[in-house]
Amino acid sequence: METLEATVKLPCSFLTATKLKEDELDEFIRRSLAAELYREAKLSLGKAAELAGARNKWEMLMILNEKVFQ
Repeated sequence: METLEATVKLPCSFLTATKLKEDELDEFIRRSLAAELYREAKLSLGKAAELAGARNKWEMLMILNEKVFQ
């Protein structure tokens, strides 16, 4: 898969507010973006899974389920 690198500037307080560790940010942002773009019907389930780093569509459905009930 060809990749694109993007830089996002976040306030330092973001980690404290979300209780995330710095090494968890990449996965959190990719999964959140994939879930939102799927919800808005801008990505198919397969493409959302690819963006989220899910192994398959079933795992992406589990990610979506987590996002709904957080």
